[in-house]
Amino acid sequence: MRIFISAILFALLSQNVLARTTIWTNDKTECLKNNTCDLKKFSLTSTADYASFDGNPMQSTSMSAYWETEKKEDLARYGVVQYIKGCLYSQNLTPTKESPVLFNRDFFGKTVRFNHKKWAIDSLDEDPLFGSYLDSQSEMEKRAAPEIMKEMSRWSRHLAMKTTSTGHGDTYLYQSLPQASKLYVTDSPTSSDYSVFRNGSYVSSQITIASMIFKTCLYKIEDIPERSDPEQFDLSKAITCVEWENNWEYNFKAQKFDDKKREIQDFCLN
Repeated sequence: MRIFISAILFALLSQNVLARTTIWTNDKTECLKNNTCDLKKFSLTSTADYASFDGNPMQSTSMSAYWETEKKEDLARYGVVQYIKGCLYSQNLTPTKESPVLFNRDFFGKTVRFNHKKWAIDSLDEDPLFGSYLDSQSEMEKRAAPEIMKEMSRWSRHLAMKTTSTGHGDTYLYQSLPQASKLYVTDSPTSSDYSVFRNGSYVSSQITIASMIFKTCLYKIEDIPERSDPEQFDLSKAITCVEWENNWEYNFKAQKFDDKKREIQDFCLN
């Protein structure tokens, strides 16, 4: 097993973007022990993105990951489970500073407060497999190519995953079978932002804070149950895991969000 980590900072249209890539490569000796020698690598890139809307700063982190096998037919033997810890909240700062208010999120088939005090599986439905959720099964069936429908038994839990991931016009497995032996998953959590509203002499400000860390893990698909409890999971069966974060704090003096590594905010854990 080899793990390679790189960090690249570059300017894009006057926006600073920090990309961090972790690449795990399979060890040809170790793989014999767990029957994963058809798996070549797992790669995850987290990208810190800055944007501005009407002069108000927004900061977020996006994730793109893929696994690669010797043959594309082996891709379905693997899948990702992502874990999350932290919360998403907003707070009115002026003219009166108010208590933070948590956002809601879809989670395991329910709408809940976006606050995970302990590690939990990050999934919209009861299937813990990341990227298995489709908004409309009937829409998927209408759009899926006939050759994919024939192979439904092999790919059924992977159909919402991506066969290409460029950030523009991504292709999903339910639309076409992979041309290369790679499958992708991506995630774009809600951004943090600081907003100032002015109406004549009246000024108000509000901040949205995303304070969350993620653990994205690759498993053999046979080790991922089709139904699960959000806080019942087995990390010991993971082939490899990569941690990344969408965890920002606004620096009022510098008037920007900073990228210092920090712990989850206390508000999310109390």
